[in-house]
Amino acid sequence: MSNKQKRSKYDYKYSVLIFVFATLSKQQWLEIDDLEGWSSDKIENIEAIVNIER
Repeated sequence: MSNKQKRSKYDYKYSVLIFVFATLSKQQWLEIDDLEGWSSDKIENIEAIVNIER
């Protein structure tokens, strides 16, 4: 994995967390259920991104 890939995969700025969690979910490192406590609209956005990228 290149440094650029690592930086984008592990970019934890709040503005990109939804995309980070979607990527981790798609790669099966994270389950949507693990996001308990997040607002339903954010979880829906993550699920939508995961489904688009499949």
